[in-house]
Amino acid sequence: MKKTCCRSFALIVMLFALFAPDAFSREAETAIPSACPGAACGGIPVQAQRLGIEVTPRQPRVFQEFEVSYTASGEIESIAQPHWGALTLVRELGRSQGSQMSIVNGVTTRSDTYAYRYLVRSPVSGDVTVPGTTAVVGGRTCRCEGLVVTIRPDTAVVQPQCRLEPDTAAMARTGGYVVRLVCDRKPDQAQPLLMVNGVGCMPFSTGYSAVNGEDEYVYRYRIDSRGAERCTLVPQLSFGGKPFAVSPYVLTQKAGARDWKWTLYVLSGVVILLWGAVFVRDRAVPAGRHAVVSRFSWRVYMLAATTLLFFGFSALLVYFLSDADTKTPFPVVLAAGLMLFASCWLLFGELRRSAVRLCVDGETLFVTPYMGLGPTRRYDLRSFDGITSSVLVSRGGAYEYRYLMQANRRAVRISSFYLKNYGEVADAAGQGLPYMGERPMSLWLELKEIFG
Repeated sequence: MKKTCCRSFALIVMLFALFAPDAFSREAETAIPSACPGAACGGIPVQAQRLGIEVTPRQPRVFQEFEVSYTASGEIESIAQPHWGALTLVRELGRSQGSQMSIVNGVTTRSDTYAYRYLVRSPVSGDVTVPGTTAVVGGRTCRCEGLVVTIRPDTAVVQPQCRLEPDTAAMARTGGYVVRLVCDRKPDQAQPLLMVNGVGCMPFSTGYSAVNGEDEYVYRYRIDSRGAERCTLVPQLSFGGKPFAVSPYVLTQKAGARDWKWTLYVLSGVVILLWGAVFVRDRAVPAGRHAVVSRFSWRVYMLAATTLLFFGFSALLVYFLSDADTKTPFPVVLAAGLMLFASCWLLFGELRRSAVRLCVDGETLFVTPYMGLGPTRRYDLRSFDGITSSVLVSRGGAYEYRYLMQANRRAVRISSFYLKNYGEVADAAGQGLPYMGERPMSLWLELKEIFG
């Protein structure tokens, strides 16, 4: 009997020695999460921490709204309403969840974070205590002590500061016209509305940065102003419950700018088409059997290219002069006027009167201006009074011009500068007409014929 009792007692002692340490360790593990030290609540990742406090931004200003997040490593089932004290509760944001993944030495670690968020603001500066609270996390009650936050005084900037400016980096990256709204504090609205000519526009991206203790909240907007020459941008936002009045920002650059690439393609196509038409017309077989037709030299094609170049530069200068907001310097205006005058001289003078296609068929003369692309005029050679000539001397040589006179006016011009078979055409057109002598070149007479 005594041996049986001794064996039973020894067995009980052994079982107690085996299971007693586990009991004490479980009790310790249960006790640790029930209270969280104040240092751990400030966001320091301690192994036993189950509830913490995070403030964004870390040093808010007076009357600036900021977020207070009670974070936990497990889902927050319920939370007690904190007693805010000196802080003012703006609104309750509710639960949120996030995850973070890291890879170290090929080992992937993922951690989930759960939070319950509030939006508050402080009417006073200095050290303010964000209150602690209790919450049920994973079926266990956990408490977190308060966190002291420094509220910066708002003495440097009495009023909130916001500005609208073009975002060249975003335009180069995404295309289109992009502006950004930059504020020195967080507005009440999560996504401030930007009115573009009375139409609301939401930001496509938001950002926050803190440099040298200064906060900067950035909101980017993509502006679509196709068909509008001017855009009026007015942000709608408030700070601390007070509406913030912003002066209208006028966007003078045209967001729906012309596509100069396609314009260049169209102009190039038109030039090639005209060039081909002149080339084909110049080598066309004359209708009459004994007709004499003029043939252009390479100078005619150079004249056409020069005229197009001058007109292009003139159009650009006129466009920029009409689009400029500031006073244009006088030299620029003078250059635009000279370019426009030279373009008119080439178009209505040289192309209309000198670079002409001539066809002499019997007693009939056909004259087609603009390198053979304009309307054709028909003359009876017997209707001309006679022929005069002039000589133009330049560095490249001397070039003769013959004029068929009609009613004491130079009706038709034949130029050795633009025609390869000048002699043949001049003899055929002047056959039977009296020669009225040589006359000097007159700039005034040229101007009268161009604009008269």
